[in-house]
Amino acid sequence: MKFVFTAFIIFLIPIFQYTFLPFLSFQHLTPDLFLIMTIYFSIIMRSYDKGYLYGLGLGLLQDLIGGGIAGVNTLSKGLLSLLSKIISSRFLRVHSITQLLFFLLGSLIDSALLLVTTSSLLEKSLTLHIFLSTMFIKFALNTLLGIPLISYLLKLEEAVKTRKRPVYYVRS
Repeated sequence: MKFVFTAFIIFLIPIFQYTFLPFLSFQHLTPDLFLIMTIYFSIIMRSYDKGYLYGLGLGLLQDLIGGGIAGVNTLSKGLLSLLSKIISSRFLRVHSITQLLFFLLGSLIDSALLLVTTSSLLEKSLTLHIFLSTMFIKFALNTLLGIPLISYLLKLEEAVKTRKRPVYYVRS
């Protein structure tokens, strides 16, 4: 059942990212649902390799579907999943402040990799002001969408875990 739920979520991510979320854009920046779900999968997976593989897979899927510079999303989502798994393993329970740290880290990694690849490929130097404003807008958009979504999914996961299975009696 968990595999079906995970596959269904991964199937829905590109649909929502590229059809509905552009309506929430601010200065041509949209919330990154791939980043949000990378953080979610990194939090709920028990082992490092599963969370990391989900991060790499979501980044690769975003690179394949979304276009842009190849490999940037794969690298950033892979790094984010690894770092968020390391951070979340230090805490017993993931609170909103920890989630804020994940979103800040994810926005920083995405913006930094985009800055490095764009400036090296286009041979233009981007200013620190552009980098910080882009990172702040990405952080704000991802946080506004991500914290309620992750909180809801974590509560849903907890409800599924604690749900009691029906007991069937066999007549003899």
